[in-house]
Amino acid sequence: LAVGCDYASGCTQSDRPNPTQIWARSDTFVSFRTLRWQDPGVLPILVMAKVFMLVSRFWSGPPGPLFGFSLAEIPVQADPILEKKIRDLLEAEGLTLVELRWKERRNGPRVTAFVDLPEGGVGLELLRKTDSLLATLLDEEISDRYLLEVSSPGLDRPLETDGDFRRNLGRTIRVRVEGGSSEGVLVGFDDASIEIDPPGSERKAITRRAIVDAVVVPGFRKTQTEASN
Repeated sequence: LAVGCDYASGCTQSDRPNPTQIWARSDTFVSFRTLRWQDPGVLPILVMAKVFMLVSRFWSGPPGPLFGFSLAEIPVQADPILEKKIRDLLEAEGLTLVELRWKERRNGPRVTAFVDLPEGGVGLELLRKTDSLLATLLDEEISDRYLLEVSSPGLDRPLETDGDFRRNLGRTIRVRVEGGSSEGVLVGFDDASIEIDPPGSERKAITRRAIVDAVVVPGFRKTQTEASN
């Protein structure tokens, strides 16, 4: 059911239905029937339809082409076998798979790969090449449509793994712990703690268990020699 007029069937300007007219369409005909708000069952149906549209928009985001709303993207765990193939392919190119995100959608999965060089600093041209390599692999592994996104980790991504800290040695990071935060150049790390060199004070070791989050502070990066001195 929809409010409207099919001009292809000979409807003229004077024949246009008012807002209380509803037309029903099949494969063979278009017919009009005038309904009144007080007719049994009309108002509840319209109210329920409006509530459904509002709820679906709130739940699923902006409306899409199907019934006025789009299905939400649902984060799921990527197939471990496919993730290993992606990781091996990147490692063969000298890259590191920082994170693989997989979201199921109505029109095919959204695959987002965050990649970086072991020392950090992946560039745009390398990302383009990586996008082409991964697309070739996914074309063989995914039979449906899919959306591929290849990106660098970004400075706002929290540092959590050994690889994260290794790639950001020499960078200034901000470490938040319960009760405060510290900022300094990341100069070292091990399984139990990280070591930063705050400006104007002595180096500080922070237990990794105590870290709420750690992020890179935009700025120049020190060389490994500078960071270790």
